[in-house]
Amino acid sequence: MRNSIILFASILLFASCSGSTEEPTTTDTTKTDTTVQTAITYDVEWDAFKKSVVDNDSVAFMLFVGPDVSDPISLLHMLQEDWVMEDLNMTTYADLTVSDYNGTPVKEFSAGVEGQDEEGNVYESGIFLYFEESPAGFLLVNVLMAG
Repeated sequence: MRNSIILFASILLFASCSGSTEEPTTTDTTKTDTTVQTAITYDVEWDAFKKSVVDNDSVAFMLFVGPDVSDPISLLHMLQEDWVMEDLNMTTYADLTVSDYNGTPVKEFSAGVEGQDEEGNVYESGIFLYFEESPAGFLLVNVLMAG
């Protein structure tokens, strides 16, 4: 019995040492990393963006703002308008349309209002937010305001 144990231990030792002269094998983690990165749930990020606006939370809001967006704090205040908030609250991630920004597909949110002033002049205003979906997350890359 003792010889069987020694023989078994020797076989295990030989098997573990036999591959030790080879280069350690590496796995290609690029695919795994990409899978993890693309596993970002943009719908959850859209909801977090909306919450940052609704809560008027500038710190959380800034997590979604790209470097090319000028004066993000003023933008956050503009997004507090009732007509924007109403559309924002009703818009799900699935409702966002696909648009083009400098040759890159982006998700677009838009809100608009029209009305008439005291003098009978009709007015329209709109805001358009363009979001890039990247491995880093959901990022506001451009804003267009009209009206």
